[in-house]
Amino acid sequence: MNITSTLRSTAQNIIDELQFKFDVYPRLQYQPLPWIGLKRARRGHGTVARWKAIESSLDGLAIGSAADIGCSVGYFCIALALKGIPVLGIDMDARSLRIAQYASRKLGTRNAGFSNMLVSPATASLLPNADLIVLTSVWHHWILHYGFDGAGQIMSTVWERCGKVLIFETGEQEMPAEFDLPPMDPSPKVWLENYLASVCPGSTITHLGRFRAFGPGGDEKLYVAERNLFKVARLSLDGEHRSDQARSARRSDLRVDTGTSAT
Repeated sequence: MNITSTLRSTAQNIIDELQFKFDVYPRLQYQPLPWIGLKRARRGHGTVARWKAIESSLDGLAIGSAADIGCSVGYFCIALALKGIPVLGIDMDARSLRIAQYASRKLGTRNAGFSNMLVSPATASLLPNADLIVLTSVWHHWILHYGFDGAGQIMSTVWERCGKVLIFETGEQEMPAEFDLPPMDPSPKVWLENYLASVCPGSTITHLGRFRAFGPGGDEKLYVAERNLFKVARLSLDGEHRSDQARSARRSDLRVDTGTSAT
């Protein structure tokens, strides 16, 4: 490495460190990154609680690849990468992606990548194929920007790209009227199960629990609500799926996170 390259590398490292400190001040917006000492976030406890439920639901399944649509600062991506699963995080927020990339570099998770992308009906075809797709706190934004039919179009493409399991969660009745969400009668859990069955044909749907969330302007203490988390698995998983069903039957279908958590 010549002197110019060395100076450029040193300068870039200094810039990256300063940019990271600026990006995470005063705290992370949604997800924590405990692996690099950042445990405080507006939705910190809820992120961890959800990951425990997701990780447990994947027991016995051979997940060879993953994608997290709306990955934020990459908590789920890094958690998957540390389990040896190659993962691509997708988000449209440059600040969140800078933080995710910085954390990934610090941890040496070379099997995690991140892409800056607005997912819309026009761009959904660019989404990658993956055994596991994580889709949390995104669907209600699609309805806000593209309407119910547009969100359904994106969901259909996401399911086409999903090889084995889709993890799904969305804003529910805590969202303001401007999001124009459907009434979700007789209950959000039942309505969302029926909706997922319609846009994800050839699937079985498992309710992973209800977890703390909050409406706009809230945090883990203000405007607290609960959201339903689902696992949508392809019936073609055959033996893998049957084994997972047996484990799920031994767990409560309505496990509730009672801590102060949110995502």
